[in-house]
Amino acid sequence: MLPIFVIAKITLQEGVRKKAVLGGVLLATAFLTLYGLGMYFVMRDLAVPDRFIDPDVFRDAVSGQLLAAALNVAGMLTALVAIFTSAGAIATEVEQNTLHAIIPKPLMRWQVLVGKCCGLGAMSAAFAIATTVALLLLTWAFAGFYSWSGLQSALLLGLLAVLLTCVTVCASTLLSTLTAGVTVIMLYGLAMVGGMVEQLGVLLDNQVMQNIGIISSLLLPSDALWRMAAQRLNVQELAILAGGPFEGFSQPSAIMLVWALLYITFAVLLGMGVFARKDL
Repeated sequence: MLPIFVIAKITLQEGVRKKAVLGGVLLATAFLTLYGLGMYFVMRDLAVPDRFIDPDVFRDAVSGQLLAAALNVAGMLTALVAIFTSAGAIATEVEQNTLHAIIPKPLMRWQVLVGKCCGLGAMSAAFAIATTVALLLLTWAFAGFYSWSGLQSALLLGLLAVLLTCVTVCASTLLSTLTAGVTVIMLYGLAMVGGMVEQLGVLLDNQVMQNIGIISSLLLPSDALWRMAAQRLNVQELAILAGGPFEGFSQPSAIMLVWALLYITFAVLLGMGVFARKDL
């Protein structure tokens, strides 16, 4: 297992050297600053309607919806970070012939691929978890709203990052850097649109639309993971604004979580098989 950790460590160091980590930190800082300012001014100027006896319930409902909206953006940023940092994991090194300096060493090809998945997955997952925890802290600081199960949301977004990283690395063994990145982004967008269609299908009681959403989640369970993360915020318990734009009308079952784990395993195994037979 040691060679895998060595490759993972080198991949992380390469991410720092190429300033991918710095770019992610700056991106997250800008997003969190904007969110914090928005939450501060919304809570400062929030006028509670007279029909609400308890103003705290209204404030929690508003801040919960804002947090759910921010989590949606955090999910998209996580996807971009995971895909763009992984698209060239294998393809770029093949195109630049840098793998010839690694492969002759006592390393199996599958160890190189798994090591890259571990390093890039850890980097993207750390970005997702740190960003989500920061969102929870900002919401608590400016609005007083907190949800302990929000930590589960952070872990689920971390799993989303690992999923997209492994799928992109797998695509990188088959396609060029640009094609691999574009392909996975299109799959991610397809899953997101499918999730929206499923929500509308539940609202309109249309089984065909619901089936389309389920099929899109089977193709790539990224949207299902995001909806599970949003569910853990417990904003649906705040009845007055339940059903808002970021509140799902149906939630994925635990089976979809198992499917996501199987999907990650399959992507890594497929990438190992293709990379083992790849002509370098």
